[in-house]
This record gives sequence, structure tokens and C-alpha cells, in this order.
Amino acid sequence: MTQISYTVRTKFPLILLHLDESSGIKTTNFTRKEKSAIRLIQQQQQQHQHQQQQQQQQLLLLLQLLLQQLLLLLLLLLLLLLLLLLLLLLLLLLLLLLLLLLLLLLLLLPLLLLLLLLLLLLLLLLLLLLLLLLLLLLLLLLLLLLLLLLLPLLLLLLLLLLLLLLPLLLLLLLLLLLLLLLLLLLLLLLLLLLLLLLLLVFLLIILLPTTSTNTSLLL
Repeated sequence: MTQISYTVRTKFPLILLHLDESSGIKTTNFTRKEKSAIRLIQQQQQQHQHQQQQQQQQLLLLLQLLLQQLLLLLLLLLLLLLLLLLLLLLLLLLLLLLLLLLLLLLLLLPLLLLLLLLLLLLLLLLLLLLLLLLLLLLLLLLLLLLLLLLLPLLLLLLLLLLLLLLPLLLLLLLLLLLLLLLLLLLLLLLLLLLLLLLLLVFLLIILLPTTSTNTSLLL
């Protein structure tokens, strides 16, 4: 094993390196060119390992940034849910107030009190509209913040997809959340329409007997 042919030593330096490291064959029988070739191969392998370590560190940094962006998105979504719950509570309170006012109107029949209560109802409706407008403005601001946060997140996702070919589950989740927000807004609009219908029915119930009594008196 001490004598190796020249063709094997020139064409297969990796075999010589493996034999030198595993079986203990010393490189004293090799020429200077063979030794320099073996050293160059070792240096190239070390450089390749160093490049792989640098790429792994860059991937870890990208994943950390992505996790931070996702945490911010979750916080914003929680804020949106809290705002929606507050809005629902306000609507329930307004419904209770309207029912109480309806009962008062049924108990108190004089026209002056009816007019006053109608004015109060109109004021309450105006306040409700103002609150809804404010909530809509808040929702728009939150959506803008979400979009601003989504821009770097989308860029990071594109980079990760190019590097690792990850699926697009995060984008689907965001689309579902936007659809839920749209559904909630539609529900709020339906509630407002119901309130207006209740008011119209109540006005009709109150005004019909008064008009009939007035016509009977005129006759």
C-alpha cells in the first residue's frame, strides 16, 4: 500500500486523502503537487462549510423577522375583535333603551310627551350614527395599519417561498379574516335597518289612533 500509481494519485486525490485520514497512510510518499492538491481540496471543503453556515444564519434571521410580524398581526386582530365586541354591546344597550322608550310611549299617551320622546329617539339615533361613524373610522385606520404591516410581511414571505418553497397558508388566513370583518359590517347594517323599521312601526301604531279620533271629532 505504500506504493500507489501515478494515475491514481493524480486523478483521485480524494481517495488518497480518505486513505491518508482513515488507514493511516502517510503522505511522505506523495509529491509536492499531490500534497498541494490535497490541501486545496481541504480548503475548498472548509469554505463550502463556512458558506453553508452563513446561509443557515441568514435563514434564521428571516424566520425571526417573520415571527415578529406575525405577532404584531395577531395583536392587531385581537384589537379588532375587542372593538367589534364593544360595538355589539353598544347596539344591545341602544336596543334596550329603545324598548324602554317604547314602553313609556305606550303608557304615556299625551301628545307632548310623545313629541318629546320622539325627539329623544331622534337624538339617540343621531348619536348612534356618530358612534358608528367613529367605529368605522377606527376600523379603517386598523386596516391601514394591517396593510402597512403586511407589505414587509409579504416581501418576507416571497423571499421564504423563493428559498424554501413554503405554502401560502398565511395569506389564506388573512383573506378569511377580512371576509369575517366584512360579514360583521353587514350584520351591523342589518341591525340598523331593523331599528329603523321598529321606529316606523311604532310611529304608525301611535299615529293611527290619534288620526282616527281627530277625524271622528271633526265628523
